[in-house]
Order: sequence, then C-alpha cells, then structure tokens
Amino acid sequence: AAFGLPILSTRVGGIVDYLEDGVSGVLVRSRDSEELTKGMIRINNLSQKERQKLSLEARTSIKKRFDPAMQMEILYNAYSEVLN
Repeated sequence: AAFGLPILSTRVGGIVDYLEDGVSGVLVRSRDSEELTKGMIRINNLSQKERQKLSLEARTSIKKRFDPAMQMEILYNAYSEVLN
C-alpha cells in the first residue's frame, strides 16, 4: 500500500481488520493455492484506475489505523488502566 500497489493477502490474523476484500485489497483463504492464483488473476484483470483505487483505499485505511497520535493515545490508555 505504501508503494501504491494493490494488496493480495490471505485472511489471517488482523489483516481482515485493516483490509476489505474488493475495497482496499484482495483477500483469499489461507493455505489455498487455487484461491491465491484466482486472487492474482483478479488483480491482473483490474484496470489501472481500479488498481489505483484499491491501493489508495488500503493506504488510507492503514494510515488511519496506524496514526502515531492515535497509537500513542491507545498505549497511554492501556498503561493508565494497568497502573490505576
């Protein structure tokens, strides 16, 4: 996303919290080579404009969620809760 490329990922861990299939990336089942192949073909068949939109949505989503000020607030609140 940082390089303006569309993201193809498996649906593992926190990925599904940051990327939405068809909106900000292409998500496939993990450990499924056929699914992975279909995902690559899906991205390849997108127009340049659609790829750019996918990449921009991913970048925006990730940037919002990993904003340093927001992360600092989350960390501060977690420490405050534990220490109080």
